Amino acid sequence: MDQAAWRDGATTRQRILEAAALSFVSLGYRHARLAQVARSAGVSRSTLYEYYPGKEQLLIALNHWLIEVLVAQVRDTLESAPSTLEGLQCWLRTGVEPEPVHRPLLKIIYADDVQPSLLLDREATQRSIRDAQKWVRRALRRGIDAGELRADLGIAETAHSLQNLHSLFTRQAVADYPLFDFGPDKGATTIDIVLRGLKRPI
Repeated sequence: MDQAAWRDGATTRQRILEAAALSFVSLGYRHARLAQVARSAGVSRSTLYEYYPGKEQLLIALNHWLIEVLVAQVRDTLESAPSTLEGLQCWLRTGVEPEPVHRPLLKIIYADDVQPSLLLDREATQRSIRDAQKWVRRALRRGIDAGELRADLGIAETAHSLQNLHSLFTRQAVADYPLFDFGPDKGATTIDIVLRGLKRPI
């Protein structure tokens, strides 16, 4: 997400959010200044304050932006896949290898220094998790009905666990100091092991 990627005719709100994302990634949330965000967005400080009175409001708006992107991603990935297992595999891979355009927002939202502020937006985050799990549950139900997945799967519990794994993968993928790496196959074996546990025995 760089300035060249801004869309022609982007709204003032979009320009401010993209400038904030650039600033938070390059300087860190704690050291970023609203004056710099305003300059990068090409707006006055008073205009910025009309939209976002402070950094916390900007952070929460970025969180909402990311939520929209990620919920749409899980929906589109699972709904368009030829099979449930292929859809789940593609979706889990987006955790291991997030799309480059999403990485700046993910780095911001997963940074340790923003977590206290994001607690103010806890309901939106929890709602996004519920929305994502809804699409995972739908995919699991289709897979069971098609005989692709084990009939004894607990759909709600499995969706919850897969969502947790996706979040863990994503946090590791964008961390400055990851706790582990995905190996030379970039997580393919890890994902395969997970999906083997879902398959209907032959």
